[in-house]
Amino acid sequence: MRDDHARHAIRGRQVVAGAAHTGRVHWRRVLAAAVIVFGVSAAAETASDALVADSAAALAVPVGVLAFSVDLFGEVFFAGLLERMVGQARYGAPEQGVLRVLRTLPYRRLILADVLVTGLVTVGTLALIVPGLVLFALLCLAAPIVNIEGLSALRAMRRSVQLVRHRFWLTFILVAVPFSIADWVVTAVQDAVHGEPLVIDIGARLVVMIVVAVATGLVQVELAYRLVEADAANQRP
Repeated sequence: MRDDHARHAIRGRQVVAGAAHTGRVHWRRVLAAAVIVFGVSAAAETASDALVADSAAALAVPVGVLAFSVDLFGEVFFAGLLERMVGQARYGAPEQGVLRVLRTLPYRRLILADVLVTGLVTVGTLALIVPGLVLFALLCLAAPIVNIEGLSALRAMRRSVQLVRHRFWLTFILVAVPFSIADWVVTAVQDAVHGEPLVIDIGARLVVMIVVAVATGLVQVELAYRLVEADAANQRP
């Protein structure tokens, strides 16, 4: 097994180059989708922060829940959208419009996978940061795999662990570490623009969220494809 994985080695720079290529080929559609998805999320988070600051407790809680729900939906939808685009770029499938993607995404499985992964990673992070990052690295490919292999949420999580464990450090460096840094950057920007005019607040959050989501999402999905392909090659005699 070790020889098989060595024979089908995956280089970090190859993954990043593949993700960058996909971003260049589909940048208009990726950017348009990101503005729509994360624009709503940025506005919801800004409204939630403003209500909390104004001590409007009765509204802050439901708006906060709404912001979380919108953010969760955005991440799931965007991961599915990127997966479809990576598949098109790699295999030459006919392009699908955003509306078709919206109609065909397996929302129930994607959202369940995202909720389960988020819950486990959160518990691990509450224990210590390192266990949270380790769990995230092992489970981070679950959502793309739901689409790529048509699996249920739980089976996609098991499949993610199976694929990542043989190339853990590659996944940790390419996905878990950048996500951790990106989360810190987003939080820092949100704190910096808090209290600024609404347009500046939402605009700054939106720009940072789009840059982070596009960069990390493309790498995540590209890595998922390469690990699936390498595993299939390893199964052949």
